[in-house]
Amino acid sequence: MENDFLKHSYCMLMAGCEIMRIIANNYSEKDVMKIMREWSNKKQAEFGKSLGLSGMTIQGYERGIRRYTFETLMKIAKKYGYTITIEKK
Repeated sequence: MENDFLKHSYCMLMAGCEIMRIIANNYSEKDVMKIMREWSNKKQAEFGKSLGLSGMTIQGYERGIRRYTFETLMKIAKKYGYTITIEKK
């Protein structure tokens, strides 16, 4: 079954390199965290450990019980090669 989040994102293939994008405005904070983790192909515990966090912390973010900081978002972006873009229309 196709992942609900990924079917709402889109992929582009450029020179053999896959680029996956979402428009974060269309998702809740918890969904953005889950998308980033799923793109890393890691389970919550593995993802958390890679960031110096517990799996329970990641689970809390994904359930909306805990809120992550901008610093955490940037740490994830740097670790996994994600780009955080803010643009004005």
